[in-house]
Formats: sequence, C-alpha cells, structure tokens
Amino acid sequence: MEAVTPKKIKKLGRIRVFDILNACILVFMSLLCLFPFIYVLARSFSDATAISQGKVSIFPVGFHIINYRALIFTPNFYNGMLHSIILTSVGMLWTTAMTAIMAFPLSKKIKGGKAVMIMILITMLFSPGLVPNYVWINMLKINNTYFALWLPATVNAFNLLLVRAYFRSLPNDLEEAATIDGCSGFMTFIRIVLPLSLPIIATTALFNMVAYWNDFGTSLVYLRGTNVKTLPVHLNAMVNEGKIPGSVSDILSREDLLFYSKEGFKSAAIVLSALPMVLIYPFIQKYFAKGIMIGAIKA
Repeated sequence: MEAVTPKKIKKLGRIRVFDILNACILVFMSLLCLFPFIYVLARSFSDATAISQGKVSIFPVGFHIINYRALIFTPNFYNGMLHSIILTSVGMLWTTAMTAIMAFPLSKKIKGGKAVMIMILITMLFSPGLVPNYVWINMLKINNTYFALWLPATVNAFNLLLVRAYFRSLPNDLEEAATIDGCSGFMTFIRIVLPLSLPIIATTALFNMVAYWNDFGTSLVYLRGTNVKTLPVHLNAMVNEGKIPGSVSDILSREDLLFYSKEGFKSAAIVLSALPMVLIYPFIQKYFAKGIMIGAIKA
C-alpha cells in the first residue's frame, strides 16, 4: 500500500479547493443565465399592480394565469407558432440531411476535396451580406415563402466541419466490409454511417432547430405576408410596438381585467415561445455532449 505523504495531502487539498471554486463559478454563471428567464416567468404570473410598482423579482406577486388565458385566444400567437413549427421542422430536417450528405464525401480522400474545404472555410470568414442575398431571393421569386430561409441555410459551415470530423473518426473497416457485401456508397452511408453517427446528427439537428426557431432578422425581411409570419416576428410586434390584441376585453371578464397587464401578457408570450425548445432539449442532451466533443476533437 502506497504511503500517504504530506506532499500528496497538500496536492489533494489544492485539487479540492480548485473543484470547489470551479463549482461555485459554474453555479454563479448558471444563475446569471437563468435569472432573465425566471424574471420573465415571474412577471407572466403576476398581477398588473405588482408589475407596475416593480415588486416582481424572481417570485410571482399576486399569482394568477390571466395573461396566459388572454394569450391562448390571441390569433396572431397561434398563427406565428404554427408557422414557426413548419419552418423549424422542415428546415431542421433539410439542413441536417444536406449537411450530412455533403460531409460524408468530404470526410474521404477525394480529388478536389481540399479545394472544396477551402471554399467552405472562406464562407465562415466572409459572408455576402443582406443585399446580395435579397437580390438572389428576388431573382428566384421565393419571397414570402419558407424557401427564402431554407435555401440560404442549406448547409452550415461550422456544422459541416463537426459532422465531417465525426465521420472521419469512424473505422474504415466497417465501410470496407459493407462494400465487400455489395453495398453501394449511398447504402453504406444510410445503413452503416448514419446509425453510428447519431450523436453528431442529433447535435447538428439541435443547432439547426434553435437557429430556425429563433430566427428573426431574415424572417422579418423575407416573410412579410401575414400567412407566413413566424412567432419571433409576431413577438416583436407585441413586445416592441405594443400591438396587444384589442379583443382582450371580449375574452376576459371585468374581474379578470383588473389583474391583466400588457407587460405580463408580453412575458407570457415570451415564456410560451421558449417552451418548445426547453422541452425538446432534455431528449437530445444525452447525445449533445458526446457529439460535440468527438466532432470537435477528431480531425
């Protein structure tokens, strides 16, 4: 049995102090990130008087759900939620699939592969900007359609590098065995590579999902029709322009109107808009850490 020396005891003490300080810093940073969401959540459940007097911090004051009841009957919120779901679900599948399809051949030693990778890296440093994109979208005549957002975001360069690195970390023996068994390159990709790459696929899908769901700038520019406006655009009108539905008095009773507030209504809209991503993330989190680590380290 190895003897415990004072030097080793001192080293263990330093490690424990470091772990404690590291944990405290991480907890503090986590609280800083969570505080805005907790604050908005508390405002959404508070009454108008408490919000106007600034009494709400992290706990609701005068707890009620009047703001959520008013939001449930707001047509713009439901329309925006539906359009955001369509944009996000289809866009996530499209971008994730195209990224994986492009990353697979680039993970092999093919002729011209380095030149293609250089062009991809250039796009990470220089972007064409809004005006060339707008001209291109107008030329294609896809304004006021979801394709105006899907086509420019077909492949994300950062996600492509992660998926390519993950594919390169897979054993070549598996693909060679599949080729011997008669699988084509595409079938090898579908039956062998994709099932083994679930962590990185789930990670990039999460990135794409959040990007599409939170997109505001391009949605505001290209989706001007009321039948395609997404939730962030409607939330912008509610929060910044004060376009609160005028039919609230028809939805709520006189007693409920005493507790209703515009600020609480805005907070309720923000909470419900963030809720889908909050509910989806726990199911993907187990793949996220593994996928991002392997995709970032393997080259």
